[in-house]
Amino acid sequence: MTNPIINSALTGTARNAGVTDDAVFSAQTELPAQRAFVVQFTGNSAIEHGQFTGSVAHVLSGLRRRFHSLPELMAFITEAVAQNEGAR
Repeated sequence: MTNPIINSALTGTARNAGVTDDAVFSAQTELPAQRAFVVQFTGNSAIEHGQFTGSVAHVLSGLRRRFHSLPELMAFITEAVAQNEGAR
């Protein structure tokens, strides 16, 4: 099953050209540790309906947070990346 929220991360051009998700991912040349996260969804998350609950941890710093929506998850990721990139 596909999710329009997650699928929007792929460009329309890549999807329309028949490029697979794996091909888009393997085209990435750099996966820096300061941008690595572990995300765990609760058993009652209904991702297919846009209901995201769980916890997220920033691998490099060890910071963790519970989230109850996609905006909360994205806010934590944005904050953690900004803090780490500002510390360089």
